[in-house]
Amino acid sequence: MSGPDSENFLTSQLTTNIKALSPYGFHMSTRLDRTGHVVGWFFVLKRSDEEHFIVVLDSIADLLQEDLEKYIIMEDVEIKQTNEKVMYFSCEPGLGCEEDEIFEGELFEGRAFLKCLEYSDIPSFESKLDSHTQLSEDDIKYLFALHAIPFEMPKNVTSSMLVEYCVDLKKGCFLGQENVAKIMNNRGAPYFPVILKPVTKNSEFMLETGEITIEGKKAGRIISVIKWNQEQYYLTQIFREFRVNSRVWDVNQGDVTVNLAVHYLPFFGPVDNKIIANELYELGVEEFHLEHTDNAKNLLRRSTEFDRSFADSYETLGVICGNEGAHQEAIDLMDQLLEVDPDSVMAHTNKSLYFMKMGKIEEAEDEKSLATLASFKMFGKEAQSKKSETERQEKEEAELKEREEMFREVLEIDEDDLIANYGLADISFKRKYYPDAIEFSQKVLRIDPSYSVAYLLLGKSFLADDQKEKAKETFEKGISIASSKGDLMPANEMQSRLSQI
Repeated sequence: MSGPDSENFLTSQLTTNIKALSPYGFHMSTRLDRTGHVVGWFFVLKRSDEEHFIVVLDSIADLLQEDLEKYIIMEDVEIKQTNEKVMYFSCEPGLGCEEDEIFEGELFEGRAFLKCLEYSDIPSFESKLDSHTQLSEDDIKYLFALHAIPFEMPKNVTSSMLVEYCVDLKKGCFLGQENVAKIMNNRGAPYFPVILKPVTKNSEFMLETGEITIEGKKAGRIISVIKWNQEQYYLTQIFREFRVNSRVWDVNQGDVTVNLAVHYLPFFGPVDNKIIANELYELGVEEFHLEHTDNAKNLLRRSTEFDRSFADSYETLGVICGNEGAHQEAIDLMDQLLEVDPDSVMAHTNKSLYFMKMGKIEEAEDEKSLATLASFKMFGKEAQSKKSETERQEKEEAELKEREEMFREVLEIDEDDLIANYGLADISFKRKYYPDAIEFSQKVLRIDPSYSVAYLLLGKSFLADDQKEKAKETFEKGISIASSKGDLMPANEMQSRLSQI
C-alpha cells in the first residue's frame, strides 16, 4: 500500500488504528464486511506514513485486494502484490540485518519481529539460522489455533473470534463496526472461543468439529481439533454460561461424552520476553559455575537479545570476559550496562578494576569516583522509597476511614443497604479483620442471594481466616450463581481460588 493517503485510507477501512503504529512497527488487523463477518485477517507493517505492507495468506490475497480497491474513490493510494515472504522471530534476528528491515510488534502474546524477504533470498537467510529456532508449518498452525487466530479462514469465522486482538472502537468508523460494538458492549460475545482440554490423558473418546451440548443444553461448537503433545485439544466457540476458566464439564456430542476443562486463550498464557531473558540468564550462571564459560557467554548474550535492558546479563558477561583477560571487551559490556542502568555501582567498580589491570591509572581513579557517587545516589533512593511507602499506607488508611464513616452513616438510616454492607465487608477484609468481613458479607447475601461478588469476598475471607471447607462451599455456590448470570470475572476468580484449595 503506497501513496500520500495510504495511512488514512487503511485506518478508515480496517478494524485497527494504523495511525497508532510507529515506523517499522506491526500489528494484527482485520477487514470486515457490512454484517461484521471477517473478510480476512492479516498483519499490517508500517514503513512510513505513505508506505505499508499487508501480510496476508496467499489464499485470500486477491480477495482482499479487490475488496479494498472498491473503496478507493478520491484517495491517492496504490495497491500491488509483492514477491516477498515474511519470516517471524521471537527475538531480534540479528544476522547482519539492517535495522530498518525489521518490523517489531506482538505475536503469540509476546514481543515479536517480522522480516520481509524476496523469495530468492530465503534459502540463504534460512541457512544462517540454527535449526532449533525454526518451526514447521504444523507448529505454526497449532500456535495460531491455540491463540484463536484462524490460520485458514473457515466460513464460520465471525468478528467475535478476533475482537480481542484486532478491534479499536476509538479510532473512528469502519465497515461492520455496529455489530462489533454490540458484541463488546453487551457483556462480550454470547459465543466466544476457548480451548477445551482433556482432564485425563489419552482419553479413549474423541470429539470432532461440530455442535456440542453440556448438561442437556446447546453449548456451542468445536471449530478445530488440535493434536499436540500426544493429546487432543479443541478450539471451541462456547456459550457465555459455560465459559468459566478451569471449570470441568461433561461435553456431549452424539453418543460420546468427554470430560473436558475450559481453558482461556491464549492456551500458554502471555509470553514475557523478560521472563525468558531471566531464564537464559540463570542457565548462563549455572554454566559459569560449572566452568563451561563458552556456553555461559552464549546463554547470556541470548538473554540480552530477548531483553536489551536486562542489566544482570551485561554485568555477568562482563565479569566473565574480565576473568578471561579480555579487559576491553569487559569495559564495553559495562558501558552497555550503564546505558540500561545509569546508576549501576558495579559497572563503575568493575571498569575501575579493568582499567587498573590495563595500566590506565587515571581512568581507573575516575571510575572509582563515579562508583562512590553512584553509591550515595543509591542510598538516597532507598530512603526516599521507604518514605513514599509510609506515605502511601497513611493515605490508604485515611481513605478507608472516610469510606467507613460514610457507609456507617448509611446503615443508621437503612441497616439493609446492600452497597454499605458490602463496602464495610471490603474495608474489613483490607484491614485483615476477617471475622467482621465474614459477618458483613453474609449479611449482603441474606439481602441479595444472587450478589456474585459477595460470594467471592466471603470465600476470600473464609480462606484468610483458615476456614478452607467453608471457603470451598462458598466458592462452589458462587461460581454456579455467577456463571448463570454471565458474571464471568468473579466466576473465574472463584474458580481459580477453588482450584488452589
